[in-house]
Amino acid sequence: MAVTDYSGLTILKPETGIQFTKVTDSSSDWTSVANDTYFYDKTDKIIYYKNQLGTILSIFSLGLNSAGSSYGLYSQTANSTNITNSTTEQTLIGSGLGSLSVPANGFKVGDSFSVRISGFISTSNNHTLTIKSKSGSVILATSGSQTFPVTTSEIWTLNLSFTIRSIGGAGVASIITSGNFINIKSSNGTTQGFSFSTLNNTTFDTTISNTLDITAQWGQLDAGDTIYSDNFVLNKTF
Repeated sequence: MAVTDYSGLTILKPETGIQFTKVTDSSSDWTSVANDTYFYDKTDKIIYYKNQLGTILSIFSLGLNSAGSSYGLYSQTANSTNITNSTTEQTLIGSGLGSLSVPANGFKVGDSFSVRISGFISTSNNHTLTIKSKSGSVILATSGSQTFPVTTSEIWTLNLSFTIRSIGGAGVASIITSGNFINIKSSNGTTQGFSFSTLNNTTFDTTISNTLDITAQWGQLDAGDTIYSDNFVLNKTF
């Protein structure tokens, strides 16, 4: 465990750049960080600010909620796994830059986030697919089982928005998630899709670390059913 000098890294948001010059291995090192210092923690994989009073604040609680404040948290840089010939739930998010995690007690009421994820899909006629947004094993929202017509290597896009309505443990915290899935038919350019919205006020817990995942699960085994993403961006919007 250590506190390491690390100059030269800048995390940008629209209003200003956040320069950090310290890196900690874990929270046990935080007492060694000087007041009024931005630092990156390797365990949490997130930037913190130790203010002049010695209070540790995450970048999610630095007063960034001003009009038009929007900045990136994660950007996918490689295709996700191609989910095919399987009924096992699997992630649609590929590897990338940034973080999908919010540390314990890092949320506050009103925090809002958006996701735009897209890729390619093929299905046999009347086959079903379920899309979910999750934090670990906790389901934040689900599309339910959706039936598709014959689809061949068509582009799909999923837009999601999340807002924290209340914070606390399971049964106290709540999050609303809305989603809109669209795929464009290559033969004639027409669109088809579905929407969903879920309020989780029973199992969502802001007192623990939360890591976002977007998953897909086919309702049948068929080598002709395939879906993967080639683009995913997570932004904090408020």
